[in-house]
Amino acid sequence: MPAIHDTNLVKIAVADDHNLFRESLCAIIDTWENCKVIIQAVNGCQLLDKLQATRQVPDLALIDLSMPEMNGYETIRAVKQKFPEIKLMGLSFYNSEEMVWQLIKCGAQGFVNKNDDINRLRKAIAEMMTTGYFFSDHTASRMVKKAMQTGTLTIKNDLSDKEILFLKNICSEKTYKEIAREMKLAHRQVEYLRNNLFERFGVSTRTGLAVIALEKGLAV
Repeated sequence: MPAIHDTNLVKIAVADDHNLFRESLCAIIDTWENCKVIIQAVNGCQLLDKLQATRQVPDLALIDLSMPEMNGYETIRAVKQKFPEIKLMGLSFYNSEEMVWQLIKCGAQGFVNKNDDINRLRKAIAEMMTTGYFFSDHTASRMVKKAMQTGTLTIKNDLSDKEILFLKNICSEKTYKEIAREMKLAHRQVEYLRNNLFERFGVSTRTGLAVIALEKGLAV
């Protein structure tokens, strides 16, 4: 297992309303070389209060997505706005392409499923601190890294108006059937559009296409 960070201590905040899970996770993280949990919070509101009160801002915050009062998505947006230097990772027992894309839109740079082995979290923290991101979908990770390195790109003229509209809709929570209805196309035509874009950009999931839309400035 690679070191989490070459020389510097990685300061971590953990926000999760499940006390046993949070305390157990923090105890494990504190055993890792070069890692130290400096903030624990039971919800997003408490995390923000503690961040505003501390002189020692964490490098990374692990945030449960299903917290009460202020859920993980709202917390990530708020922390991103007030503390843009903190890297943000979502935690959840659930996983879907739409959820990962919503995390990206909120400003998160990573996601780990709570059902994963603890060593996967350690790997995720290491990659977050070295590359700036970690997502389970390797294609999406590659595209996120490129977007972070180059910034949001402009729309290229190699996309048709129909393809641009499709990519914009991909960034929503609409199903493919709803997208077809929105675009006034047959479901088969939408599948043809999707498969062509999969092949063109070398991706195989909706998340991959959503990150393509992010790169091209099509996310709304």
